Amino acid sequence: FSKSFWNLRKLEDVHQYQLASEDVLTRVEFLRVLPPEGEARGVIRKSGAQWKATIHPWLPKSLEAKPTEAIMKIDVEVSWQGRSGPLNVKLEAIKRASIGYDHFDLQQAIENALPQ
Repeated sequence: FSKSFWNLRKLEDVHQYQLASEDVLTRVEFLRVLPPEGEARGVIRKSGAQWKATIHPWLPKSLEAKPTEAIMKIDVEVSWQGRSGPLNVKLEAIKRASIGYDHFDLQQAIENALPQ
């Protein structure tokens, strides 16, 4: 019985962090403009888990020609200290977006994308 309870708690933890990673991914997908490449990191307030979002071109693979739009690949990872060691959840998506070549604060854009 105690093993089942421990497994249930572990599953609840993974579900909580899955939802947190989906929140970060949704925030990035909500942005209309993305940088040509970038990475942002933050902390999930309620749990202390760490999140990281990475953006890079998917199509075209290079933005040397500075197109105004591109299909971008978004990778989101949420990491936390589990009961048996470090754990993480990774999500990825692609998104068509306008590309902002001027200074772009990805961290701030993600944090302000949706109300908390």
